[in-house]
Amino acid sequence: AVGGPLEPFWGYWAYHKSIDRPSDTLRTYWIGRMADEDEDEDTEDAEDVENDTYASEPKRDSMQIPLLQRPWCSETDLRALRSYFTANDAFYVRNHAPVPQLDKKNHEISFECEEDKSTHLMGKGIS
Repeated sequence: AVGGPLEPFWGYWAYHKSIDRPSDTLRTYWIGRMADEDEDEDTEDAEDVENDTYASEPKRDSMQIPLLQRPWCSETDLRALRSYFTANDAFYVRNHAPVPQLDKKNHEISFECEEDKSTHLMGKGIS
């Protein structure tokens, strides 16, 4: 933020909206304003549809019980636990930010464990 407004960060890292507002905690340390332009504007709940970072979220499985919508956090519905195996779509999810939009054809992932052992995945090998 470097002296700028924090609201864009709270919009992206929306998890912070589901807990006590950091600004409420920080307000206990507040000693005053440096200028009248610093008037507190409550933009926390303003919806910026044009820049909504959560607009492209994937469709969620009905075997998940939502805990938070933005960012998506869920737990597995007990109906999905009737087997020793839990389907990938029903598995619990803990996101801290929007799901990134990736081009599966061109996206690459590399895993490195030791100097001589690594794995490189690209395209269809990722899913």
